[in-house]
Amino acid sequence: MSNDAEVLATVRHILDERRPAEDTIRAIRKLLEPPRERQPVELTGRGWPVLRASEAPSGTAWEYHDDPEMP
Repeated sequence: MSNDAEVLATVRHILDERRPAEDTIRAIRKLLEPPRERQPVELTGRGWPVLRASEAPSGTAWEYHDDPEMP
């Protein structure tokens, strides 16, 4: 969409269609968030996917003391 007025008009049109809530949210999200480019999966020589750590901000990694079941 090229400008805010067009986006707003399209959102209003989606809301006026009286779809179920999930369909309405999905349609608006599709309008506002373009589809992401899929990252290719890197495989090892034996065909297993290579797992990489996510790039979360520092201090957000899970730690042992974060487990609510641990004393």
